[in-house]
Amino acid sequence: TSRWLYAEGQCERIDPMFEPGDYINRPANGIDYFVATVESEPLGSDIAYVYLIGCNAEITVQRSRGKEPNENGDLTEIWETIHENVKVYHETVDRSGKMTNDGLIPQAMHNMFVPEKYKVSIWDRILMKTNVNGEFTYQQFRVESIGTNIVDMNGKGVTSVQMSMDLRV
Repeated sequence: TSRWLYAEGQCERIDPMFEPGDYINRPANGIDYFVATVESEPLGSDIAYVYLIGCNAEITVQRSRGKEPNENGDLTEIWETIHENVKVYHETVDRSGKMTNDGLIPQAMHNMFVPEKYKVSIWDRILMKTNVNGEFTYQQFRVESIGTNIVDMNGKGVTSVQMSMDLRV
């Protein structure tokens, strides 16, 4: 995990206070972050302790609506765009990372953290603009596994996503 995209520390409690899943921009480095957690600071009621995750990618989330016949009568998957321009943290998993983390499934080569409010689900298709052969193009990923960390009853939190290359048509 790239620790340079994580930030934590104290901040002044504001009204309304941001919540897990909210996006903020840190003027110090110009990077967009989303809030992972906000905790009360025991040293003072006017201070909060926050954990932020930096965004290094933007995705589109698509979900299958099932199969329908195309113009030749062949059944093809119909994909509906659920969310666009979602800022996330993305990392490629190397083999040594898989050896030291028993929670990674074998076929997943990409990890992503996304605010829970986007409700990413297993088998969703993720479109992400990446560098392929020196050109920026959209690559398709398939969601293999999710782990949700909901921090309150309103569904606020962070979802960790494991993805593989999506070879579905």
